[in-house]
Order: sequence, then structure tokens, then C-alpha cells
Amino acid sequence: GVDMSKWAFDRENRPSKSTVDLLFVGGEFRRKGGEFLLKWARESKSQDWRLHIVTKEKIDTSDPRIKIYNHLMPNEPELLNLYRDADIFVLPTLGDCYSIATIEAMAAGLPTIVFLSGGIGDIIKDNQTGFLITPRDSDMLQARIDQLIGDESLRARLGKAARIDAENRYDAVKNIQQTLAIIRQHLAKMDVSSSSKGTLQ
Repeated sequence: GVDMSKWAFDRENRPSKSTVDLLFVGGEFRRKGGEFLLKWARESKSQDWRLHIVTKEKIDTSDPRIKIYNHLMPNEPELLNLYRDADIFVLPTLGDCYSIATIEAMAAGLPTIVFLSGGIGDIIKDNQTGFLITPRDSDMLQARIDQLIGDESLRARLGKAARIDAENRYDAVKNIQQTLAIIRQHLAKMDVSSSSKGTLQ
């Protein structure tokens, strides 16, 4: 889980803006599907967008709407600001066990578009908190991105549902407390069992 307090952003009272900000966060740009996102950027008919790519890899692009960040570390203020200012989170990953970046995007109240890879199908609820795309399906990826860019109310609905779902399932404080409670219950059962065996002997 994540510290939900760090990702609590007021999206309803943000100043209006003329562009839609998309965010990609993945250390390994190609394994995380970054090339599919660049393909969308080259071919999309949508114009009013900016793409923020957070990765360790060097990316060459001449498109002024694309900004690359190679220096950011997890939970840095600048990274949190990118999540806060973003409108859509996109991660067309080709290989992921369980995407923490996607959970952080949900906690930030972002609608997410992700390839159905690894455990991501357990994180995102398709058409409820974001969109799940069959891996390597560039056409559907592009269609979903363009759909969200053009539909502010849909972005708001999915993003709000994502935040609520993150609060229910990925709040680190609640999950730690629940885990400790389960451990205490098992330890108590072990103590009772040991005491009973001692009495019988």
C-alpha cells in the first residue's frame, strides 16, 4: 500500500487549464511500454495535451509537448507534484508483477490506462477506475487515451472512483494495522495451544 495522506490532492478545485497532462512513470522505459506511448504521441489527432515521462532511460524526442524527467526518485516532492498536476496516468507496461506506480496514480485520483500485465488486473477495475488494454494493442491504447483527453467528466468519474478504491484497498496504515491484528490473533492461538498441551502433560 501507500501513504494515502501524501497523495490526497484536491482535484475538484484546481484552476482550469487548456491542456490535458498525461503522466508515465517507469524506470525501464521500453519494458514499461514507453514506445507505445511515443507512438500515440506521433499519431494522435488530439492536440491539447502534454506528456510527462518519468524514467531512468534517455529518450530522444523533438516534440515540445513531451517532457522527460531522468532524475526523480520515489516520493520526491517534484514527482508528487507531477501526479498532482496530471489528468491521466498511462502505463502500457509489457512486464510488471504489481505496479506501485499505478496504485500511486489511483491514490492521486487519476484515471489510469494500463496494459493488462502481471498483477495489474487485480489493481485496476476496467471501466470503473481506469481502462485495461490487451498488451501491445496500440489501436485500443490510442483510442482510450484520446477518449479520456476529450472527456473531462469521464476523467473525473474514473479518477474519483480510483481514489476511493485506493483508500479501501491500498491504505498502508490500515493494511499494516490489519496485518498486525491477524498476527496477534495467530500468536494468541499459539499461546492457548501451547498452554493446553502443557496442561495435558
